[in-house]
Amino acid sequence: MRHVTINRTRDTSIFDELRETYKKLRGWKWYLSMMTCGEIELVKLIRVYDDDAHSDVDEVVVNCTSEGQVLPDLKTQTEYHYQMDSWLDKASHVLKVQAALSDFYRRRVRCMHPDGTPKVVYGVPHRVSGDKLGSLDGYGIRAIHYWSLCKAAMFALVTQGWAWAFIVWWLLHHPGDVQNAFTPAFYSLGVVTVFVTVPDLFSSRSFAPSRGKRE
Repeated sequence: MRHVTINRTRDTSIFDELRETYKKLRGWKWYLSMMTCGEIELVKLIRVYDDDAHSDVDEVVVNCTSEGQVLPDLKTQTEYHYQMDSWLDKASHVLKVQAALSDFYRRRVRCMHPDGTPKVVYGVPHRVSGDKLGSLDGYGIRAIHYWSLCKAAMFALVTQGWAWAFIVWWLLHHPGDVQNAFTPAFYSLGVVTVFVTVPDLFSSRSFAPSRGKRE
């Protein structure tokens, strides 16, 4: 997880920072994965572990859940704040904010607050006092991964493009030797399956509220 400060951020640059943060947090998986951020959801973060031997907040471990109450009760605490339209209930507000976050992330909308900040930012629970996570729990957003047709096409082009060029070249110089012609294509397909597709399948099946270490 990572904290993104919004009180110094104006206009849609906050979403540029979110995209860059998402890319950094994914690390090498950003490049070796056929999945990407498809939706953004509001989540509640519950502290489950804090190593007293390390004062750095990076040692905090939390449970991340999108079930139950993912909006703070503004009547009982003052650490977090958010703005909600008076005609919406909390469940509808969550759906509206998540849809708007996803649209902003994909650069589909440009709905701005009078001060220059995207309106959706004010609908997300954001810290206005206290430390970064709070004493017991906090609130934030999480990326939901979907399969990306664009990334799949890119992997197919990179791993199979040269292989099919080799097939044509090999058959021109060795007519009838189909087995050896297709060997590089099968090897490259196997490498992508083992190191990209299979890990993506496991991560998509296991994607659920889980424990995560702050980065």
